[in-house]
Amino acid sequence: MIIAQVCPYFYPHVGGVESYVQALSMELAKRGHEIHIITSRLRGYKRSEEIDGITVHRVPTPIVLYNTPFSLKVGAKIDEIDPHIVHAHTPPPITAYSAIVHCYRQRIPSVLTYHCDLEPPSPSFIGNYLINTYKRLFIGRMFKRASYLLLTTKSYAATSSTAWKYEFDVVPNAVDTKKFHPIEGENEVRKKYRIRGYVVLFVGRLVRHKGVDYLIKSAKYVPNAKFLIVGDGNMRPYLEDLARKEGVKDRVIFAGKVKDEMLPEYYNAADVLVLPSISRLEAFGIVLLEAMACGKPVIATDIPGVRDVVDESCGLLAEPMDEKDLADKINTILGDEGLRERMGKNARERVLRNFQWPDIATRIERIYYKVVQDFKY
Repeated sequence: MIIAQVCPYFYPHVGGVESYVQALSMELAKRGHEIHIITSRLRGYKRSEEIDGITVHRVPTPIVLYNTPFSLKVGAKIDEIDPHIVHAHTPPPITAYSAIVHCYRQRIPSVLTYHCDLEPPSPSFIGNYLINTYKRLFIGRMFKRASYLLLTTKSYAATSSTAWKYEFDVVPNAVDTKKFHPIEGENEVRKKYRIRGYVVLFVGRLVRHKGVDYLIKSAKYVPNAKFLIVGDGNMRPYLEDLARKEGVKDRVIFAGKVKDEMLPEYYNAADVLVLPSISRLEAFGIVLLEAMACGKPVIATDIPGVRDVVDESCGLLAEPMDEKDLADKINTILGDEGLRERMGKNARERVLRNFQWPDIATRIERIYYKVVQDFKY
């Protein structure tokens, strides 16, 4: 089958949707499918290239507004590839809309994964106006024209005012359990940063909706641990200054971006991973699966989507935007070695049962075949 995946951004751009599309495409390519990625072309990126058996096409993108690439010629590239099916991913918006509407007009079967609701990167009248305008004029049209709709969790589908009027199938995200797994012996990350005690880990972009400021504030109430922050973003200077103001600078380590192949070492360095997100822009939390696959307990905020990933056997849920409750949950896990070991073991088992890429890719592959077979040309 010739499959075109359409996404606003792709590797080397880093993000949850990008990771999802890359992992799914690699798994499908292993099965003999011809996979094409259609995405935005940013400055310095190649126009086209082969990555792990996948052909990446980057179309002209003259404008990026509110993290949304306005990519041209998405439809023309779809026609050039002539796929059996197109799988589009949103948000950011516009790219997926262009693909789905083009497929509808050209009678091409399509699948749309709605990864999360739209929110402006920071509160503003203009940002809210643009998003509300997009929802009113484009979202419904895109949903109605897609052949098949997907979301990644039941709780997110049930609580999204944008999605709940439409019929969605739910297929979760997944993780590579061969790449992310428990590692025995001396840990290179602990050695690098000379850490001997407890490690509280965060992995992700340093942006507002990740809630890293609440994690740093919680460090005041967890005096016996180092807080290892992996990732970069526009909030890093603010977060570094916050660590100084909160008096925890000596226990908060900003590791910045790390090479993808080193991520398992960072997860294995941790005693617990924390995802303190505060916004519906966090609809799943792939880093939770990565940490769980490495046999680590996790703590996440109790928000839709994320709460479907974490259960009481492998982690805890904390109140959003509440650094004291977050600290209480961290201290609960750090203070009980038996609990940590039990949760870590359960976390790995939960991933193996529910979130492995071969299993999830098989479910999506079956959807592709069903959509193509049932499509009325």
